[in-house]
Amino acid sequence: MSDVEVLLSRIEALESRQRSISWIAFALATVLVSFGVLREMRRVGTLEVRELVVKNESGSVVARLRGDRNGACLELAGNGKATTADLCASENYGSIINLNDGRKRTFLSAGARCSEPSAEVLPGLIISEVSGKTISLSGGEYPALSIRESGTDKAAVLGFERQGPTLRLVSTEGRALWTAPVQPK
Repeated sequence: MSDVEVLLSRIEALESRQRSISWIAFALATVLVSFGVLREMRRVGTLEVRELVVKNESGSVVARLRGDRNGACLELAGNGKATTADLCASENYGSIINLNDGRKRTFLSAGARCSEPSAEVLPGLIISEVSGKTISLSGGEYPALSIRESGTDKAAVLGFERQGPTLRLVSTEGRALWTAPVQPK
């Protein structure tokens, strides 16, 4: 065996040992970092993020949990985004649940506060369809159950007014066609 072959053989052995040592060092570093992260997570016990996003296999966002200066929202969506569900809570805007399947929408509010001083959504439940038919139940000082056609003032309303319970039919122009007080027995 010539000196060159011996030298090449030794270089190959050294390179082989170097690769082995590198892999062992990498594995050891990975284990140490993993133990450090796990120890820290166990010590802290919480995961803090401003936004948590969940994506499906195709990369579309199907869930989002976010918090900002106004409050927090959990937003869920079907793969086609036509079906959605939102749950939001805010000191500024109130608490809401909004469900939508593309054809029907259900909105439940604990009384949303709007930015205009005169605009306030009373606590209530609203169920509407694409066809424009809406059923709503609202709370507040004068609670009411109404069935109306969206985009018009046409409605049937059963509610409480200052004088007591009333039943009212409203025209498309918003004027009362018929009103009757409901007489308690």
